[in-house]
Amino acid sequence: MVRRTVSQGGKYSINRISGSLYVKDTPATINMISRVINHAKEMLSRQILIEARIIEIVLSDEYKYGIDWSVLRQDVDTKEKRITGTSWVSEVGLAVQGIYRHFNVDLTIDALNGFGDMKVVSNPTIRAKHGQPAIISVGTSISYTKSTETTTTGTGDNSDTTTEIEVSKVFDGLILGVIPFIEEGGKISLMINPIKSDVDRESLQLISIGNNKITLPEVSVKEINTTIALNSGDVVILGGLIDKRLTTDNKGVPFLSAIPGLGYLFKNEFRSEESRELVIILSVSLL
Repeated sequence: MVRRTVSQGGKYSINRISGSLYVKDTPATINMISRVINHAKEMLSRQILIEARIIEIVLSDEYKYGIDWSVLRQDVDTKEKRITGTSWVSEVGLAVQGIYRHFNVDLTIDALNGFGDMKVVSNPTIRAKHGQPAIISVGTSISYTKSTETTTTGTGDNSDTTTEIEVSKVFDGLILGVIPFIEEGGKISLMINPIKSDVDRESLQLISIGNNKITLPEVSVKEINTTIALNSGDVVILGGLIDKRLTTDNKGVPFLSAIPGLGYLFKNEFRSEESRELVIILSVSLL
């Protein structure tokens, strides 16, 4: 930036350690560089407020393949026009289902109830500066047995056996990474990277390999990476993070189903598949 601004006879040097800039040029050029630097410092010092609503919906059979965004859009548009006179602005890509301006988030949450059993998993608020990444993490860190090693020393009655267990962790949940950039005119460019990981609970059972017992967790990962342009006060809705979970429900005759060896005759196991969709609503404001 300075290189393009200095005149043909001007000189400049940058001390990156002290963060200082030396310029030798005409007064007009120095004033121009000073204004540009002050403007850049002002932009870098401003903060962006990001309010997130992370919502999980157990989809009804009618919408087991995902939320019908055209139905949701129509419902929200109708309510928005009736209440505030504003409506849908645009749709960007597959992941970003919509960008609203001057938008009531509660209306969308109310509309999402029509697609299944809905719950707000988390409602974090973060502040980030220009170009600085911010991370929202919602989930559980699950421990599993990575390796076991059994060592026997001595012989006969004097033998001693020790077992060393190495434990590792795997994350089950959502990690949402965002990087905001402040553009000219107060516009905001937002890089969004949600990563959804689902750990198969049945894969956490110990299995035998040789003389050792370990766990081999199976993890399903879904990731979206997108960049969108916003105005301060816009609301972004992201969807499409769908996973299916197998649920087991055991029902039996009281007391009889607990009889050792015979209880299985008096109980039934029901298995069903649930479709769940994660919806992320981001409200972005320039402070």
